[in-house]
Amino acid sequence: MLADIMGPGAITHIWMTQRCHYRECLLKITWDRAPADLGYFHAEFRRENPFGGWAHEITANTPEADIVNTERLAWRNNYVILQTKGRGQYLGCNLSVTNFQGTWWGEGDDMIWVDGYRWPPDLHGTGSEDYLNQAWGMQPNAFLRNGSSIFEGHTNGYQTSYVHHLENPVPFEKEIKVTIEHGHGNHLCNEMSSVAYWYADKPSAASRVPPVEKRMPVMRDPKGKWLRSKNRETTSRVIAPNAEMRSMKKRWAGNRKRERR
Repeated sequence: MLADIMGPGAITHIWMTQRCHYRECLLKITWDRAPADLGYFHAEFRRENPFGGWAHEITANTPEADIVNTERLAWRNNYVILQTKGRGQYLGCNLSVTNFQGTWWGEGDDMIWVDGYRWPPDLHGTGSEDYLNQAWGMQPNAFLRNGSSIFEGHTNGYQTSYVHHLENPVPFEKEIKVTIEHGHGNHLCNEMSSVAYWYADKPSAASRVPPVEKRMPVMRDPKGKWLRSKNRETTSRVIAPNAEMRSMKKRWAGNRKRERR
């Protein structure tokens, strides 16, 4: 136990430091009898290891990856950062990627639906790095509201970004679904994890936290090979390719075959 505090107050800062093993730690905070007009702070961890993309072999920014991902297809297939019911305000997130494929992991649009499904979504961004207030990939910087806490250029495969839009939160009255594409139209199968932050007028359940063995990072051996283990993987669903996806996969395979001749 870190603290057991009685009486009114406000926690404005938590400082913790350790060398490693962060994925083995779970911070849990509960409180009772707080005035509803202040809001209850919530956080939710999610992970897809790997994300169930439809064409991991296709590299980013190629015509074969540029499929149509709209309407229910996007609602169903995008990586989910937050999905909750009730009334509150979404404040931002941390977003981490273990880049198994090795090329650019981004280009995915953020799509946020407020109070139910509709097309287009209430907020529709223009790319992963744009939502994270970056451009032309990620940069090795860390600002008050956004930045890279782990920069991929320093790690050869890992990126952790954060964006906290406290001055312009996304309010919702009934429910919210915060999503982002992983690659063009969700074609990639990298490891993805996130923590979403929001205030709610009532305490509400977050998604179930995976057991510790399924939260652990994917490591590399001295030669750079990813040490992936099936018993540590967790994939909620694998995208079943539609006709356009199958056509693009076939075209990609044909182009690679001609290049090898």
